Amino acid sequence: MRQEFSVCFLARATAGRPTVSEESTDVRWFRPAEVDSLPMVTGIRKRVNDWREGTMPAAR
Repeated sequence: MRQEFSVCFLARATAGRPTVSEESTDVRWFRPAEVDSLPMVTGIRKRVNDWREGTMPAAR
């Protein structure tokens, strides 16, 4: 049995630089207009679109 879930974080840069870790190979900030061209799985794309449309399921 397999259960899939996705986690998205909404963040704002306050200081420093994004850096890779043991769990990542690339970390970058993107402007909202740049997001459509990024490769991502359907579940994450839905979360991003929910945010852009103001229909996020979770409270801020």
